[in-house]
Amino acid sequence: MSASKPTLITLLIGCACLQATADELILDGSSSKLSGRILTIEPEGIIQLESPLAIKPLKLKAESLVKAAFSPTQETTPDAPIRIKLINDDIIVATAVLGMNDGVMNVETLGAGTIPISTSTIQSIQFGVRPNQVLYPTKNEAINWLDTNEERRNWKFNQDTLVVDGSGTVSNKFELPEDFIISFKLGWNKKNPPNFRMSIASPENATRDDPGFYRFTYNPSSIQLERQTKNQTSMLAQLRRPQKDPNKTSVDVEIHIKRSQRQLELFIDGEPEGRYADPVGKLPQGDLITMICYGNDGSNQQISSFRILAIDNLSSRHLAEGRGDPNADVIISNDDDRIPGRLESITSNGDTNLITFINETIQTEPMQYPQSEVSTVFFAKRSPEVADPFAKVNFNIMMPYQGKLQISGCTMQGDTLSVSHPLLGKLNIGRPFIETITKSGKPGS
Repeated sequence: MSASKPTLITLLIGCACLQATADELILDGSSSKLSGRILTIEPEGIIQLESPLAIKPLKLKAESLVKAAFSPTQETTPDAPIRIKLINDDIIVATAVLGMNDGVMNVETLGAGTIPISTSTIQSIQFGVRPNQVLYPTKNEAINWLDTNEERRNWKFNQDTLVVDGSGTVSNKFELPEDFIISFKLGWNKKNPPNFRMSIASPENATRDDPGFYRFTYNPSSIQLERQTKNQTSMLAQLRRPQKDPNKTSVDVEIHIKRSQRQLELFIDGEPEGRYADPVGKLPQGDLITMICYGNDGSNQQISSFRILAIDNLSSRHLAEGRGDPNADVIISNDDDRIPGRLESITSNGDTNLITFINETIQTEPMQYPQSEVSTVFFAKRSPEVADPFAKVNFNIMMPYQGKLQISGCTMQGDTLSVSHPLLGKLNIGRPFIETITKSGKPGS
């Protein structure tokens, strides 16, 4: 297949690996999500899917595919504490920097082996990044949600899913860190659109001087994020989004609450919707999270995969900071020292790397910093050494630890996905490190 005519079907060759759960295919204009085992890919652009619902393998057209969600094939993912952000906002997750010299950085990536990256294509590199820790639920204890309706308990609790028939309210107290993430999936049936509201960090017993709480609302016509106090409501985000797809029955929600920065971020179906400042003087300090569903009898709504995660404050803060002079490299230490200048090299020195950096305005010779003492390096803006660094993107790949790649085309043989990347060229990615492949501009629900 030529790179000029990529189809999503070529992304799926060989993903019929031995796995405990099935891959999932989401189709355009269909209410079905097909699960099964991919058997063959034909040159005509037909995928054969072995499905428990069919006697014979299903044959699907490539152009109807929107998203392929790959089932996990390994219990744990190797530690990968390095994040490299490219100039097209892609994120390369790496286990080690092997060295940097003469404008080329050699990196041991998670899933794609060792690759060279031109420094002209790098925005920033972060060291010592830790995955956001899941606080709730714990491995040994589920969240004990309390149904607040004593007369009629409309909620049903089934492992990781809460289901409400009609209207209902549940709440729980949590020990919330200063910065945290709330993520969950909201589901509903096609005949009854959702009407959902969540209060975050609200007090159990409000007083006159209480600083209030945050509130998230999702219904068929709009998505809202508000800052609520006793005397006023401040609208942080109001996204007018009528329900265009009548077959859509779920949405993934992620809210980042960064009280240390007085900031909130909202993600819907994995896509960033915006970053919003908290306009109220005192920050919410409550420990209560409340979820309310409104509806008539029979209008089932579900909340599943509810998680509270702690945010890595150091990494988050440095990425949120302005980089300063775009024409200079900038190095930031773990102690918040910030020095503009020029990154000269990264070299191995036994158990750690040494980062050689110079600010010619204040230094007469370069300084060497142990990589373990460096949080972030921002790279000066340079002209990339490729003809078109923003070449047409046809597919998006999501990988562990929020790694992401925008690619123009690919093929797959066995357990290896070979992709064409506009900045990195050809990459070979192992099947266990692919989470989803999405057709560009058509994210799956």
